[in-house]
Amino acid sequence: MKAKAILFDLDGVLIDSLDAWWHALNDALKKFDLEEISKEEFVSKYWGYDLYTNLKKANLPLEIGITCSRLYKNHIDKIKLHPKALDILEKTTGNRIIISACTIGGVRMDITPEKIEEMKMAIDSCEKELERIYPVLLEDQTVKLRTRGKGVLTSSEAIELGAVGPVLRASGVAQDIRMTGYAAYDDLDFKPVVENTGDCYARMIVRAREARQSFGLIRKAIEKLPGGDISVKVKGNPRGKVISRVEQPRGELMVYIEANG
Repeated sequence: MKAKAILFDLDGVLIDSLDAWWHALNDALKKFDLEEISKEEFVSKYWGYDLYTNLKKANLPLEIGITCSRLYKNHIDKIKLHPKALDILEKTTGNRIIISACTIGGVRMDITPEKIEEMKMAIDSCEKELERIYPVLLEDQTVKLRTRGKGVLTSSEAIELGAVGPVLRASGVAQDIRMTGYAAYDDLDFKPVVENTGDCYARMIVRAREARQSFGLIRKAIEKLPGGDISVKVKGNPRGKVISRVEQPRGELMVYIEANG
């Protein structure tokens, strides 16, 4: 995949959305009885610019942009995750998209030594790909013009508004539930990624640095992966209520469980 065809989605997953947007735009053009454009033309003239800039370049009405955005959801299946990441997800969780590896008392699938070696190779490959993308993402002058000084949240504003995750950390607040050491994080020397300017650019840098940080965390987790059972039976008849907090790519996730025995 070419760097300009790779974006970060809301979950921080590497995706290639070129085909989805190309099909969505052509669907919109057809609805207005306009000539479709080839994939080659789309890549050379329009890919990498925002939708409404492209409408001006092609002298197309705003209604086509609105229609294109609406039709985009019809082509979600054409969005591609980084192939190696998809393969590893499938081999370690049993699914390529909807992940459901955890179960009460443990996990559903074990990770064999062969899978671990494949994971290591995939991590190396993904890391190299990201390092190639970072300059495009973080040093591009157009990106900086559109994100620096935009949507600024001070640390006090972020706290008052209940911001979590990268939004909060980009405003200088070192809060990350992984700092509590839940699961294996207490053994991974985890430290939160923090930026201080509180604008859109800072939030983007936090996400990029966290993606880079994740490779090191995965490597440490693999090296310290213990042996033993992957799932155990729940003892007794649990009663009561519990609240658990974990960190996910968008921020804090709270889980509430009530058991009646």
